[in-house]
Amino acid sequence: MSRSAQIIERKPVYEGYFDLHEVTFQHTMVSGVMSPAITRLVLEVGEVAAGLLVDRTRRRVVLIEQFRLPALAKDGGWLVEVVAGRVDQGETVEEAFRRESIEETGYDVANLQQILRFYSASGTLAEHMTLFCADIADRINEGGGTDADEDIRVLDWRYDEFFAAIDAGRIIDAKTIIAGQWLRQHLS
Repeated sequence: MSRSAQIIERKPVYEGYFDLHEVTFQHTMVSGVMSPAITRLVLEVGEVAAGLLVDRTRRRVVLIEQFRLPALAKDGGWLVEVVAGRVDQGETVEEAFRRESIEETGYDVANLQQILRFYSASGTLAEHMTLFCADIADRINEGGGTDADEDIRVLDWRYDEFFAAIDAGRIIDAKTIIAGQWLRQHLS
């Protein structure tokens, strides 16, 4: 079956830290005919680099905790996460991950291993994420973030603490759960 899709119109609704567009489109349906025009809102986030920092010798992970407004209503707002941030223009995902790691945790990283690439919420977000696992290297600073609105706490947890937090539902961030399950699977 031949498939196609076309954007009919893309209108900006908001342009700022993230851009929000109203997009009207059509696509080939399962039946093979073209769909009617469909309109959706799309939040344009862009390319994101994220990853789990590990100290394999000590069997520990370095995570961060920060306030996330969308999680306030259902989960109190503060989430434990892996390092993550948007890829700046002219940067590779590896460079962005290294930069974010230093900014958020204070650690430089070594031995980057790509875990996988995915869309975090493909129905509403234009956000493509590359997830890494990396060894912690030199401590460059104390971390905590560099933007005025960042307030990040750096956490140093044993592997078993990390896995128990995932299993108990205390870690509810998808990229962090994926990274944790990947680590658990690859420990043997």
